[in-house]
Amino acid sequence: MSLRLIDTPEPLAPAAHNAKQVLLAESEVCQQLERVLRRYLERKIHGRSILISGYRGSGKTTSVHKALQRVNEAVPKQENRRLLLVTLHGPDLLPAGKEPERKGGEDSTNQDTPGAETLSRAETDRQTILKRITAGLYRALSRELSRTFRGALERKDGTDSSSSGETGSEAELSELAAQFELALDGQPDLKELRGFWHRAGGLDRGLLFPEAGTRTSGPAEIVAVASAARAYRRITGKEKSQLEAGDLDQWENEFQSSFSSSISDIARGLTSLFAASALLGGVLLENNILALIAAVATVGATFSWKGSRVRKTKVEAKSFFFPDTSPATLERELPVLVERLHAAGLSPVFLIDELDKVEDLRPRLKQVIHHLKHLAAAGVFFCFLTDRDYFEDVYRLDPSKSYPKEHTYFGDRLFVVHRPQALKKHLNDVIEIGKDREKMEKGLLIYSLLCRSVLHPLDLRRALRRLADPAGLLKIDLDEIRGRPGIRVVVTYQIAVEIVLASQDTQDRLELDPGIVQPLYDCLYYPYRMWSAGERVLLIDRETLKNHLIGRSHRSASPETAGPESWPRFDLDFLHRRLEDLVGLLTDLEGLRAEADTRPSRFFEDLEVSWAVRSAIFRPDSMEGRGNQRLLEAITNGSQQYRWCRDPYGVRYPDPDAPARGADTPGPNGTGAAPPASSSRDPAPEKLPEELPRDQVLAIGRHLQKVSDYIFAKTESLDLEALASELFLLPPIPSWRHVRTVVAKLKGLQDPLEPDERFNEDWQALTDFLQLIHRRSSSLERALVLGILAGHAYGSKGTTSKADAGLRAVSRHLQGAGKQSDLEFDQALDAVEESLPEGVGLPENFSRTRMSPFLSEQEFGDWCKRIDESVGTWSASSFASVETLQQEAWEQWDLDLKQYFVSHGFQCSFPPHWRHLATAAAQRPPGSLLRSPLD
Repeated sequence: MSLRLIDTPEPLAPAAHNAKQVLLAESEVCQQLERVLRRYLERKIHGRSILISGYRGSGKTTSVHKALQRVNEAVPKQENRRLLLVTLHGPDLLPAGKEPERKGGEDSTNQDTPGAETLSRAETDRQTILKRITAGLYRALSRELSRTFRGALERKDGTDSSSSGETGSEAELSELAAQFELALDGQPDLKELRGFWHRAGGLDRGLLFPEAGTRTSGPAEIVAVASAARAYRRITGKEKSQLEAGDLDQWENEFQSSFSSSISDIARGLTSLFAASALLGGVLLENNILALIAAVATVGATFSWKGSRVRKTKVEAKSFFFPDTSPATLERELPVLVERLHAAGLSPVFLIDELDKVEDLRPRLKQVIHHLKHLAAAGVFFCFLTDRDYFEDVYRLDPSKSYPKEHTYFGDRLFVVHRPQALKKHLNDVIEIGKDREKMEKGLLIYSLLCRSVLHPLDLRRALRRLADPAGLLKIDLDEIRGRPGIRVVVTYQIAVEIVLASQDTQDRLELDPGIVQPLYDCLYYPYRMWSAGERVLLIDRETLKNHLIGRSHRSASPETAGPESWPRFDLDFLHRRLEDLVGLLTDLEGLRAEADTRPSRFFEDLEVSWAVRSAIFRPDSMEGRGNQRLLEAITNGSQQYRWCRDPYGVRYPDPDAPARGADTPGPNGTGAAPPASSSRDPAPEKLPEELPRDQVLAIGRHLQKVSDYIFAKTESLDLEALASELFLLPPIPSWRHVRTVVAKLKGLQDPLEPDERFNEDWQALTDFLQLIHRRSSSLERALVLGILAGHAYGSKGTTSKADAGLRAVSRHLQGAGKQSDLEFDQALDAVEESLPEGVGLPENFSRTRMSPFLSEQEFGDWCKRIDESVGTWSASSFASVETLQQEAWEQWDLDLKQYFVSHGFQCSFPPHWRHLATAAAQRPPGSLLRSPLD
């Protein structure tokens, strides 16, 4: 028998291939964040600033990761969009210990101006956070692209023959992927990026969404990466660029003239002229002789003169533009970059973690959000993770101011807190059982872990890791877990807490004011924290509770410094009433058990496990000399003071009002002594006598073993353990298996017994089980008789005895997996007895007997004799045939169902009938198919 801890990955871990593999405790924050992120991814909202707060270790980061992973996995493959997580470290965004730079240098005239340093620090913080946002965004984008680039190369390798890119060997493609990753570290330019997209075959349809890309996906991705690289380049170094523009207008004009007065030149000209005239037949000379003579005369008149003239004009204009590439411009660039990422299909989500470690968080974060609020409106999604202090500062703003600035800083203000049902489901998922019968032990372990971790996820994980060995097996003795008082006390406390949480007044307040959940948890676990710290006396007055709540929120508890952040009166009144309700349940264990039995399914949907958990509640001991099973008692001095009767591990404290036990004071054997505690803090547990007569201690064990042997003899297969863990005719706690182990251990000890450190628990297990048998003796007697008779009359021959079949029919139709209380079980037995066929006689004292504490052999013999006589009396009775019984049973169900529908389903359970038991014992319908409690 063993329990195993399932090794589950965290959300977004490399091994977490899908969200179904992540077994995480659900919180309302995760669900709310998932809805907002889905709207953001669908572009139904531009952006958001979300405040997520909680105690350290409460799962703030994990909740964001889980919500983001779920949203991404819910996107159909045909759609090209997903969220891109950008994680930023809060202390890096707002570093501590850095002297703010003053504008204008040390000699600036405003350095002594009040507020100048504050403004400078705010500006420095703004510059720092812009740089960190840009760097984080580029690195997250680089990681995403590196992953998708490798995936694209793997798909392309030998399979995509139609791609425009080139194929290569596996080694070449792996080298190309590494080259791409290194290129992203160096902020590649547009040409280089285009080359990589071309090689991977994503120039058209892109790399990010291979199944949903369009022809514009590739260019959009390249533009987004190039823009991110350009922004990243601005914060990693100084970039210088110059744009030169010029205008040049130039005009040039040149004129030259010259003349020679040489006679020979004139003669050569005339000779040429006459020769040309002769060729033309004298026409030129005949018609133009006068013009010729005039030209010759003119040439002859302009001789001995030469001149030259040049004129030039030039106009030139130049202008220079130096782009501002300083980090200060990132405030303008980031909205554009984010929009381009949206166009590429990636919606960035900035997770700013560890802000609780930032000095002076509230004023510094106030300035940063003031300057960066426009980014959320421009499409940026921010998650600010802080501790409880900052949440309460914002949640409980000064009511005298009309909507201060902080009121609109965050679109949603969420506080991570886990409800008990969510943690129980998580533990039920991660703890694996080897056999179905181990689920009761598993349920008890879950409840003990919830209480000892005070519903804190980190403490819960640590407790599980401490219990698990390297193979994941939990180091727990399942044979003893149901009998250990240390388990029962914390299970009892946790049940009381859940009853208070489930009350109508509590639920009404939580629906209207979710911010009160964590203070309510602090209030309800205040007694347990004091108890675990060794404080036996519990104070529950208003002032003590107020100081505890202030201390839990890391605020000063002194009235002088508490100030306006102290708890409002109506909040304190509500919390104090819930604390009084809790203490009232712990001081009235019978009332606690009765309240727990009203709605068994609130503890576990599996009613068998729920019954085991409810059976762990301590009962006030009504048997003289059997010890005190009270858990908490009031101190009779009129004040709101209480005293624990046991320590958190189940060991009884001595009664401070009782005298020390001596030889005349009855103890387990009539003798013993235990001095009262000298202080209310960490008193010594009650001591047993140094020596106990062996026979007197083992007498209880012998009597209990006789009961188990007698039942086994009558049923041929069942003992006390089977009646509890399989048939639910006995409460599973205390465990007979554990008691039997104790008896065997005590038998091996010498006489007289010398109690060891575990003897106190062993003795308690014996007395507890004896009390259980004493309390259940009457109902157990009646159930045994009815089961044995039903089995002998109609039981089918199978692998088990007829009596076994009859008792299982009793369990099926009467006890209902243990969800009925003792009173309801007795009432069900009465109903079956009243429906018995005519002619079946009952012993006169059958339903009114109660077994003694088994300190007398005569009492035990009388109990066995009554059962034998009842079975013998009924065996002589005549019963109807199976066929007749089956027909009558169907008629009975017909009447019950009609009554059920007439009542519109309000009456979900009907009094069980003898016919139901008999047909179930015969393994015939309707008894074998339906149960009397329909719900």
